[in-house]
Amino acid sequence: MLNPILELNSADVKAMLRKLKDIEPNGVKEFRKEINRIAKPVADQIKLNIPNQPPLSGMGFVISRTSKLTGLQSYVINEGRLNWQGTGKQGLSLKGKGTGPKSLTISSAIKASGRSLTTPIAKVIINSPTVSMADMAGRKSNGNMGTRSREYVYRKRNGEIVKRRHAVNGQGRAMIQELTSRYGKASRFGWPALEKQIDDVAREIDKVLQKYFNKAFGDN
Repeated sequence: MLNPILELNSADVKAMLRKLKDIEPNGVKEFRKEINRIAKPVADQIKLNIPNQPPLSGMGFVISRTSKLTGLQSYVINEGRLNWQGTGKQGLSLKGKGTGPKSLTISSAIKASGRSLTTPIAKVIINSPTVSMADMAGRKSNGNMGTRSREYVYRKRNGEIVKRRHAVNGQGRAMIQELTSRYGKASRFGWPALEKQIDDVAREIDKVLQKYFNKAFGDN
């Protein structure tokens, strides 16, 4: 089990960064650089985990459709934000609608995690909405989906607010089942990249925090 060198919350780290900014012109920049260096191997592994080609046919740039009436097959161009490749013909941008599947951002912004008692020091963000969806699909339901949606608030045309549910058509369930059969349960690409090296990553971040905390407030 990990024994952190320091027990800090988001307010403590923000205070440390403010102090560093006052006493060292490049202190905050160097801190973030070291944190990003620690997170980079995780980001590199996530990129390796993400398939180059769309895992499901509906996520591709070119989508084939078969008419239920005629049985004939046709093809359409998927230029929406849920296009896996993120680029159009000859690599041209899809007007900002898509982002490549292996596009990641390493963030060292310090923000409290809402209900969580932990404060992330480093985050690796998957920029593609399609990859994020494929990575986490089925997590909340644990892969189990009923035939009716959860209850939600709905405004009728006359302005009346009611609570309602709608029928689930099974497409989401089929997608989750297919992704799980190929890549396992959520998270499929992100968490597996961190899982094997989480102790080393946490230990290295602890060392960096200790180093810059001492710089900011002195060795005690």
